[in-house]
Amino acid sequence: MGQIMVGNEQNEGLSTVHDKTEKFEIPFMLIRPFGPFIVKSRLPQELIDDYNEELEKIIKDKKLVKEFDWSPNLVGKVKHELRVPENVRKKYDGYFEALVDAYIKQVVEDPKGRPFKLQTAWFVRQFPGEFNPIHLHTYCTLSSVGYLKLPKNIDKEFKQESESRRPARGHIEFVYGVPQDLNSHSLMIEPVIGDFYIFPRYLLHTVYPFRTPGERRSFSMNVSVKMEEG
Repeated sequence: MGQIMVGNEQNEGLSTVHDKTEKFEIPFMLIRPFGPFIVKSRLPQELIDDYNEELEKIIKDKKLVKEFDWSPNLVGKVKHELRVPENVRKKYDGYFEALVDAYIKQVVEDPKGRPFKLQTAWFVRQFPGEFNPIHLHTYCTLSSVGYLKLPKNIDKEFKQESESRRPARGHIEFVYGVPQDLNSHSLMIEPVIGDFYIFPRYLLHTVYPFRTPGERRSFSMNVSVKMEEG
């Protein structure tokens, strides 16, 4: 399906500045395959390493797994959905805040943006045969997904899928509206380690199962935005 993109696949179109601790540009791309905008960016390697290291510590300790279990609040049919410790998430708040701020300013077309607050982040550990049913997010305005790890040989499965009529295994699909003539209503995305997406909380999405042995690891985080009344 066609898409309206501000920027290109190298995220060279737009950038924002992370200046909470030090100033550096964060390139991003706005994708509009249908009504709502989706932001695509790249995670800092340090964040990927820290998040993976922290999760490895948690899953080695049954007490920590129980303490950080976030699955009662979610719908995934996966092995683990575990809350990201606040101290780990807050270390990168500047990165997330810069992207959210840029997203809001672009979408509402207002250089002042809108006040917002980052909410809980959580890890998702998905293994062969597991999936996330189609759903939306509640008690927030925006949500997100970032990719931390993929099974070692899943690129072979992805290649086979790309040659099929409808690639889906291990992919995330966003759905908006209903099928109509001359109208796009879905966007299928193959996960890539380091890719990060922000999207409206009402945008329906699902994650399909895969077959390759290993773990598909991601994290998500919700954001509350104070929109103008009237």
